[in-house]
Formats: sequence, structure tokens, C-alpha cells
Amino acid sequence: MVVDFAQPDRFLAVQNIGNSGQPGSPHYADQFAAWLAGEYHVVALNRQDVERDLEGTTVLEPTTASRNLTSPGAFSDTRQGAQRSADD
Repeated sequence: MVVDFAQPDRFLAVQNIGNSGQPGSPHYADQFAAWLAGEYHVVALNRQDVERDLEGTTVLEPTTASRNLTSPGAFSDTRQGAQRSADD
């Protein structure tokens, strides 16, 4: 990570694998080649730039049963278009 405090609305970064921890995601290992090459990409920090680069959103919503700590709730991911339980 490289931060220029004269431009606090963004910084440069790369991760040694990718931005997702899910093996089926296209972002699971998409930064590895850049990491090996020592290349960085811009990470935006202001809302307008983040929304411009947005691919999808994940919404976490409690279910009635999730008020009980033994029931985890549900989430949906707009990139996959399907609702899944937290157990998936």
C-alpha cells in the first residue's frame, strides 16, 4: 500500500491474491500477477469514485429468527443475483 497524504481521497494498493476470500469469485486471485510484478491500482476513498467503480453490493439483513444468536440470518449479493443463507 502506498499513501500520498497530499491526495487523501485515494491510495495505491495491491493484494498478494485478490479482493475476495471466496474461491468461486472472479476476484479470488485476480491481483496475484500484479502483486508479482510490483504493480499497484488506485483505491478510491470518496463516495463518487467508489460508486463509479462499483460492480455490485452485498446487503446483510437480519431475519426474525436471527435475533437469536444461534440463527445467523441471510445475505444477498447483486453480482450473483440470488439470496443465500449465511450457512452457504
